[in-house]
Amino acid sequence: MSSLEESVAATADRSLNTVVPDTRLEEAAETSATAQASMATSHPTALTLDPAVEDLHEQLRDKYKDADIDVDVAIMAEDASPSVEYIQINLVMISRVNLHEEFRNPEFASGGDLARAEHALTEAGSRREKVTLESLFLNIPAKILTNALSYRVFAIASGGCGKTTIFTKIATWKWARKELWQEFSILIALELRHPDVRDAKSLWDLLELVGVDIPPMGKERIALRQFVKSHPQQLCIVFDGLDETSLAKCSRFVKLVISGEELKGIRMILTSRPAQDILRLCAKYQLDRRIEVIGFHRQDIERYVLKLLGSIKGAALLAEVKEDQHLLAMMCTPILAYEVCKLYHYCQKVPRCLSDIFDLMILRLAGRRHDTQYDTWLEIPFDVRMQVLELGKFAFSMLKQQRLVFTEADLKEFSLSEDAIQLGLLITTDRSPSVREKQWRFSHLTSQESQAAKFVACCENMSPQFIVRLVESLGPSSGHLQTFWILLAAQLDPSC
Repeated sequence: MSSLEESVAATADRSLNTVVPDTRLEEAAETSATAQASMATSHPTALTLDPAVEDLHEQLRDKYKDADIDVDVAIMAEDASPSVEYIQINLVMISRVNLHEEFRNPEFASGGDLARAEHALTEAGSRREKVTLESLFLNIPAKILTNALSYRVFAIASGGCGKTTIFTKIATWKWARKELWQEFSILIALELRHPDVRDAKSLWDLLELVGVDIPPMGKERIALRQFVKSHPQQLCIVFDGLDETSLAKCSRFVKLVISGEELKGIRMILTSRPAQDILRLCAKYQLDRRIEVIGFHRQDIERYVLKLLGSIKGAALLAEVKEDQHLLAMMCTPILAYEVCKLYHYCQKVPRCLSDIFDLMILRLAGRRHDTQYDTWLEIPFDVRMQVLELGKFAFSMLKQQRLVFTEADLKEFSLSEDAIQLGLLITTDRSPSVREKQWRFSHLTSQESQAAKFVACCENMSPQFIVRLVESLGPSSGHLQTFWILLAAQLDPSC
C-alpha cells in the first residue's frame, strides 16, 4: 500500500463508525430469558382515543400506512404496490451507557479518545443488552413518570445501518397497523436534514410537515392543545439525523423539545451517526437512554434477501454470499445488503468488496441510461463519466458545507447538466406547503458520500500532503463525513 493509501486508511481507521459490524452482533443476539419475560409483561395498555385527537390520529395512521417505498423494491419483489413489509427485517439494537455517565468519564471529558473511554466503561461493568422497538419505552424510570418529564432516547448508528428506516418507516408503519407503541395517540417522525423541520416553531409546524391537516384556530385546536398539555406522554416525536445538520441551525423550539423543556413529558427519539461533537452535545442535554443500531444479524440477511429477490434468485445470491465471508460481513450493513440485491437482480453481478458495490451501481445506472451493460468504468462513454464526476464534485462540495438538501439554484451554480441530474443519483424531496421551489437530495446519504469519494480519488493532484490538508479542512470526527473517509480508502485500495 502506498503512503497515500496508508494515510487515507489510517483516517478511516480512526473513524468512530465501521462498515463491518463486529462481534457485538453475536453478543447482542443472546438476550436472557428473564429479560424477555420482563418485556412480555411490561407493555403499556393500548389507549382509548380522546375525541380531541381522533381525527389527527386517523390521519397519521393513513399517512404512515402508505409510506413511500423505493421503486426498486417493487421491481425486485415483483409487486406493483410494495409495502414496508418487504423491508421489515429486525435490526440488532443494543443498550449503551447513558451519555451523562460517559461525559463524566475523565477520558471523554478531557477530550480524549472516545473508543478508550467506552472501553473503560465497559471494563467497569456497563451493560449492553439487546433492545427491540417493542421494548424501547418499557420500564421508564419512576422519577420521569412521577415528575411528568420527557423521556428521550438517543439512537446512534453508523452510516447505512438502518436507523432512518427502522424509526421513520418500520416503526411508523407498525404503529399505523396497531402493532407497536399503541400507548401513543400522536406519532410524528421527521428528518432534521430538511430546513423546514429545523425551522419549526411549534407542534403545529411539525404536524403540517408530516402532511396532515390540523384544525384551524378555534375550539378544535384549543381542545387538541389542551390534550397535548394534559397527556404529553401520548405524544412521541422522532427527530432523525442530528448528524445531518447542526443544532445551532435548529429553531429555539426544536432545541427546547430536544432538551426536554418544551412539550415537557413527551416521548422522543433522536437519531444520529456517532461522532464526538454530536455525543458531547447530547451529553449536555443528558438524554435518558442511549441505544446503538448495529445492523443485520447474519441470520436475518437470508430472510432479507429472500424477501426481496424471491426463493430462486435469492437462494442463488445466498449461495455466493456464503462462500465469501467478506461479502457476508458487508451485508450486515443494511444499505450494502440492499445494493448487493439490486446489483444481483439487475446485472447478475456479485460485488466482492466495498468499492465494487458503488462502482457497479454507477455501471448499472449508466447502462440503464444507454440500454446496454457496462463491465468496467472505461467502457462507459466519456461524456457519462464526466457527468458522474460532475455529480461527485457537487456531492463533495455539499458535504464540506454539511448540505444534504439542495435547491435548483445549487444545481445551476455547479452547472450540472440535465443528463447528470437525470442519471438516477439525485431525487426530488417531498415538499412541504411552505416550500415552493423544487428540492433535491441524493437517494441516500451514503450515495452522496460515495460520489464525493469517487471524485476525490480521481483528482490528479492526490498526494499524502493533499490528504493531510483534506483532514485538516474537513475534520475526521464530523458525523456526516465518517463514511466518506472509509469509502475514500476503499476507492484508493479495494482491499480496505
